[in-house]
Amino acid sequence: MDWLKKYYEKILLAGALLLLIVVAAGLAFKIKSITTSLHLAGPGNKPLAAVDLSPYSNAMANLKTPPRWTNPNPEVMFPPVPPAITNITGPTAPLFTLESVVRKPFVLRFLAYNQSSKNNFQVNFLAEDQRTVLRSFFVGKVGMEIADRFGKTGYFVTKYEYKTKKVQRSGITLTEDRSELTVQHEGEDPILLVHTEPTTYPKRYARILLRDQAEPIEVPAGETFQFRGRNYKVIDILDKEVVIEDIQSGKKLKCAPAPVGSENQTRTSEKSSDLQ
Repeated sequence: MDWLKKYYEKILLAGALLLLIVVAAGLAFKIKSITTSLHLAGPGNKPLAAVDLSPYSNAMANLKTPPRWTNPNPEVMFPPVPPAITNITGPTAPLFTLESVVRKPFVLRFLAYNQSSKNNFQVNFLAEDQRTVLRSFFVGKVGMEIADRFGKTGYFVTKYEYKTKKVQRSGITLTEDRSELTVQHEGEDPILLVHTEPTTYPKRYARILLRDQAEPIEVPAGETFQFRGRNYKVIDILDKEVVIEDIQSGKKLKCAPAPVGSENQTRTSEKSSDLQ
């Protein structure tokens, strides 16, 4: 026991040295084994097959001389654009030509009324966002026009009907005002307005080319316009025809679109027949 205590540190050092020698010998053996395996496996690999370079050669040739596309009938791919309808000039030219009929959304809201007398209706003209109020009008009773001292709209209140509806809110039954107000512009369909609800209506506008004028005018149904000292009124707007009245003479003229490219375009002239 005294001998172990005396040489304890030397014995540990000798054991650690012996362990290091064993690990080094093991690593050397493994490295030699791996090197031998790689050396033996090398000659057994198959040679790589030759790569076909013809697609690359063809691509390079096409870049130098790219092929050109030919079409014996280019109008099939690029049809000619028809010329725009333009008005013609001269004393024999038609008076009016219908260029197109467009629809522009416009929003109304039946906001309030006198509940005791069932009249004095408030109607708001709104922007397309249905929140911005453009104009507010107060109409005394059914049959009156939506107008004020600053101008007229051409819309008349034609009918009012008091209605209610039962609704559930937070478990409570409430009576909601669903009264209806009908307004109408001459030459247009009636518009039904439900109390407090915005109603979008696609208003029709006729784009009319006047003789000797390059730019068309936009006129809604029921509105008037002047041309060469005479007053005209748009009575009705259909998809492909507009009825215009000469206010002075009372004659009604049909304004139709002109066939594109036609020389003798069938449009309304001052000699149009009386439709009455």
